[in-house]
Amino acid sequence: MSTFHMKPLVFFLSSLLVLWAYGDDVSLEWISDGISANLGYYRPIKTELSAVKPARVTKLPENLLNPLFGNIALGPKESPVEAIILLDEPENGPARLWIDSNGNGDLTDDPPAKWAESGSKNKDGATTHWKGGGSLPVAYGKEQLLLGIKFYRFNKNDPERPQFKNTLFYYRDFGYLGNMPIAGKSFRAALIDDSSRGDFRPGGDVALLIDLNNNGRFERQGESFDPGKPFNIAGTTYEIAGLTARGSPFQLVKSSKTAEETPVLPVLETGSKPVAFEEKSTKGQNISFPSDYKGKIVLLDFWATWCGPCRAELPNIVKAYEEFHSRGFEVLGVSLDSEESMKKLSWFTAENRMPWPQICDGKGWKAKLARLYGVQGIPACWLIDGDSGLIVAMESELRGAVLRQTIERCLASLGKPTAINPAADAAKPDKAPVTQPEPAINPSAGALNPSKAPAAKPAKEDPIVAKARKLAITGKLATVVNFNTMRKYPKPAPVTLAAASTQPLPGREIATRAANAYIRAGWIYLCAKCNCCHVKLAGAYAIAGDTVVTAFHVMESPETIKQSEAYPVVVRGDDEIIPIVHVLAADEAMDAIILRVAAGDLPPLALSDGARVGDAAYCFSDPRGARGYFSSGIINRFYTRPGGSPDNPADQRFNVSVDWAPGSSGAAVLDGCANIIGHVARIQSILGDKKNNDLEEQHDAAAPAIMTLHEAVPAKGVLKIIEKMNSNAARTR
Repeated sequence: MSTFHMKPLVFFLSSLLVLWAYGDDVSLEWISDGISANLGYYRPIKTELSAVKPARVTKLPENLLNPLFGNIALGPKESPVEAIILLDEPENGPARLWIDSNGNGDLTDDPPAKWAESGSKNKDGATTHWKGGGSLPVAYGKEQLLLGIKFYRFNKNDPERPQFKNTLFYYRDFGYLGNMPIAGKSFRAALIDDSSRGDFRPGGDVALLIDLNNNGRFERQGESFDPGKPFNIAGTTYEIAGLTARGSPFQLVKSSKTAEETPVLPVLETGSKPVAFEEKSTKGQNISFPSDYKGKIVLLDFWATWCGPCRAELPNIVKAYEEFHSRGFEVLGVSLDSEESMKKLSWFTAENRMPWPQICDGKGWKAKLARLYGVQGIPACWLIDGDSGLIVAMESELRGAVLRQTIERCLASLGKPTAINPAADAAKPDKAPVTQPEPAINPSAGALNPSKAPAAKPAKEDPIVAKARKLAITGKLATVVNFNTMRKYPKPAPVTLAAASTQPLPGREIATRAANAYIRAGWIYLCAKCNCCHVKLAGAYAIAGDTVVTAFHVMESPETIKQSEAYPVVVRGDDEIIPIVHVLAADEAMDAIILRVAAGDLPPLALSDGARVGDAAYCFSDPRGARGYFSSGIINRFYTRPGGSPDNPADQRFNVSVDWAPGSSGAAVLDGCANIIGHVARIQSILGDKKNNDLEEQHDAAAPAIMTLHEAVPAKGVLKIIEKMNSNAARTR
C-alpha cells in the first residue's frame, strides 16, 4: 500500500481513537415494557390480518370461532425474530389474542397475552376498540432481551373506519431510560425505536431523547435527536459512537463537525414566566408580549386554519372573548399556517368573529414563535396575567366549557373588574342578554346582578381555602397537570435520614413527638358536582426538614376535581400551607410517595425496619376528621399482599391493633422508641367468610364486621425507595 493511501487511513484511525478516548460512557436502563407511559407518545405500526393460517403454524388453541392471523418482526435487521399473531374475534363473545413468542409455530405454549375492550363506547354503545400486549424474547449476540409490544384494533364494524377492518396496530413498549452525562451535568435521557423493530442502530426511527430543560418530559420538538447525526448542546457539537443493534451502552463524544445549537425549551407551567417577544401582527401592529397587556389577562393561542381541533375550540374562545373582553380579557393568536394557507387567514378570522390580533410568519410548524415555545401540537394555549407577567392557567384548564370558568376565576382572583356593564352589553345587538353567571367560589365577591333577589347564604368556607387561593395566584402551588406530571416523572434527590433510636420512651413522650411531627397532605379543590371548595387531607410525616412521605393514594387527585382550581398541598398545623416543589419518588404498588416541599424546618422522625410481631405500635392521625387522635396497640403480623411476591418490598404489609379510619392514610406508625416503622395504608373488614376490601371507600357498609384489619406499609419498603433514590441522585450529580 502506498504512503499516499496510508496517511488518510492513519489519520482516520487516530481520529477515531481520540473520539473514543475522550467520550463519555452512557449506560441507560433497559425497560422491557412500560416505556410508552414515560414518553407520552407512540408511533403505531400496521400489520394486516388474514383468515389464512400460515404454514409455520403447527398447533392452535381450542374453540376458535373466527381466527385471524398476522405477523410482526423484531430484532437486529440481519436476524429478526418473526412472530405469528393470532386474534380470535367471534361475533358473540370476548375476543382473544395469542402471540407465538417462542417462534415454534405452537400457539398453545406461550405466555398469555393481554386483550380486552378499551372501555370507550361510540354513540350507539358499541366498543370503539380493543387493546392489549405481550412480550417477545430477542437475541442480541449471546444476550437475550424481552421486548414488550402493545396492540390495539378498531372495531371491525365501525362504518367510519372501514379501511382498518383487517388491520391490527402495534407499537413499542420497550426502550432505554436513565441519566446521561453532558458537559459535567446529568440529564434524563431515553433511547427509543419508533419503528418497533428493536434495532437501535442509527437510521429508521431510532431517537435519543434528552430532557434538556429538566421539566420531567421529553419534547419531540427540541429534545429529540437522531443518533446518526451530530447535534449541538450548549455550544458543543456531539456525536454518538458505539451504538449497536442492542442499544445501550454507547458513547457520547465531542465532534469535529459543526451543527446548529439546539435551544433549550422554556419550562412553561403555571406560575412561570412566558417567553417575551416582539412581533408584528398580520395587520402591521407592533406587539410586545406580554408587556402590552398590563391590566389585562391574555390568552396566547397557537392554532391554524387547517387544524380541525383548533376550529372545534374556536366557538368557546369567541364566546369567552365576547363575554369577558370588556372586563380585561384579551386574545393573541399565533397562526401556524403556511404561506399558502395563510392567504385565507384574513377572511377566516372575519368569518368566525375573531377580532383579536394574529401573528403568522407563514412557516407552519417551523414558525419562529412555535419553536420558541416548543409547541408540539395545536391547539396550544397559555393564559397570562399582564401585570405579573406570569402564566395563570394552561392546557386542559383552557379547553371547552372549562375555559369560561377559568377566565372568570382568574379575573376575580387577580383583582380584575368583574362587575357586568349592562350598558356595554346592551350595545351589542347580536348578543343575548347576560345572565347571572354561576356563583363565584369566593362568596365575599357579592352578587353580580343587584336586581336579583339575594342568593341563599353559602356554607361557611374553610379559611385554608382562601390561603390556598392567594398562594396559587403567586404561582407557588402546583396545578393538577403539573403535579401529575411530577408524580409520573419523579426527580430523585439525596435525602439524609436521622439515625433510628434504641431508647424506649413512655407513651406520653411518644405522643408528644408524634404530635409535633404530624403534618397533613392532600388536596384543596373545587368540586365539579357541588361547585364548592373541599379540603381533603390525610396524614404524612417528615423524614428530613424539607422532605415528606405519605401514602401514594393520598396524592391521587379526587374524582370530582375541577382542574381550574385544585392544588396538591402539605399543611403544617391548622392552616400553614407548604407548597410541593418536586416529587422525589412515587411507588403506587407500595402505596408510598416522597415529596420535596418548600420548607427546611420540618421536625423529622427516624425510619426503622427493626419492628417485629408483638412489638408496641402507635399512631397519631385524624380519623374521619377527629383531629389529634393518638392510639396504641401491637404489631399483629407481617405478610405479602395477595398475588404479590415475598421478594418484592412493594408487596409487603403489616397489620397492627391500632385505631385509624379514613383520614388516617399516610400517617406514621411508630414503635416504642418513636421511630417510624411504617405508614397507614387502608382498612379491611372481615365480614363472616367474605371480605369488604376497602372501607376507605365503603365505610358505610351495613354488615357487621367480625374483625377489622389495619394495614400499614412497612418502613423497610420506604427505606428501599430512599436507598435507590439516593443512588440515582448520586449518579446524576
